[in-house]
Amino acid sequence: MLKSVHIHNFQSHKDTIIDLSNGVNVFIGKSDAGKTALFRAINWVLTNRPGGNAFIRHGESDCFVEITTTDNHIVRRAKNRTGTTNNYVVDGTELNSIGTDVPVEVQQVLNIDFLNVQ
Repeated sequence: MLKSVHIHNFQSHKDTIIDLSNGVNVFIGKSDAGKTALFRAINWVLTNRPGGNAFIRHGESDCFVEITTTDNHIVRRAKNRTGTTNNYVVDGTELNSIGTDVPVEVQQVLNIDFLNVQ
């Protein structure tokens, strides 16, 4: 299960840390407050999509999304506008993503299927 999500320079999120509760979490807020961007950020880590760099916050050069699991594993997905950084880091070990593939180590640590994201 997910314990927390740290979003940095992803869409509307400058630097957001969200601690999640066990069970169901509900996000309520005004329109254009970043609720959908939160789900897109998590989905970016899970699926390595979308490609490109349009999701990097306007005026910034890089972004990352870091997910901590209840087992205290840390998965970080990072990208910069120049394309020199486009990787995953799992518990301190850097893994390069190739195309739209998600490294097996990421899939094993997160153990979340795409269909589970709602």
